[in-house]
Amino acid sequence: MEDKKKQTYEEGVSRLESIIAMMNGGEKTLEELMGLYEEGMKLAATLEEELVRHEASIRQIDRVTGQIASMEVENVEQEL
Repeated sequence: MEDKKKQTYEEGVSRLESIIAMMNGGEKTLEELMGLYEEGMKLAATLEEELVRHEASIRQIDRVTGQIASMEVENVEQEL
């Protein structure tokens, strides 16, 4: 079994753009178009999942940093 290197988000977007260009080129058979469509849809779903994971991470960081900022403001107010 061949180990596939996990592609970066940017590489995935680049591949998706390439798939779209090939599909719009007008030189592919219906069979080839169906294969490209399937690959593109799977790739789009994978990219969306990655975005959702990163968005959740950002929200978690925002919650933590918001709590830290809130505690710092409370400490300053207590010192006054």
